[in-house]
Amino acid sequence: MALTNNEYTGNGSNKLFSITFPYLDTTDIDVYVNSSLTTAYTFANATTIEFTTAPANGAKILIQRTTANDENKATFFAGSSVRASDLNVNFDQSLYVRQELDETTWDRLGDTIDSVETWVSSDDYIVCKFKSFNSSF
Repeated sequence: MALTNNEYTGNGSNKLFSITFPYLDTTDIDVYVNSSLTTAYTFANATTIEFTTAPANGAKILIQRTTANDENKATFFAGSSVRASDLNVNFDQSLYVRQELDETTWDRLGDTIDSVETWVSSDDYIVCKFKSFNSSF
């Protein structure tokens, strides 16, 4: 699967963290510290974020791509020329959204969800097993 996020652990002094995946716009990047979304950072450059204050020692840092998908990045109009760069941006947008969906969707053949909930009448566990849409049945 495509890489759409980076995970780090803070050490109390490091403020710079790398982004190792492609993205279209800085607004498509979400940064979390200990599972809380934060805006206390800037982009030092296109592949590095810099926190305002270094995350604490042991803090869990997640830099994640969440590509906007409300509308296409480029719009085409009848009679106007179509630029390759606009086509590429729209195709990249579609690709990134699909990659993000793939990484957050549970669809692996043979995986099992084992719930901690029980059936009231028998204390049996609820187990669901799914098959991937990509697999033959």
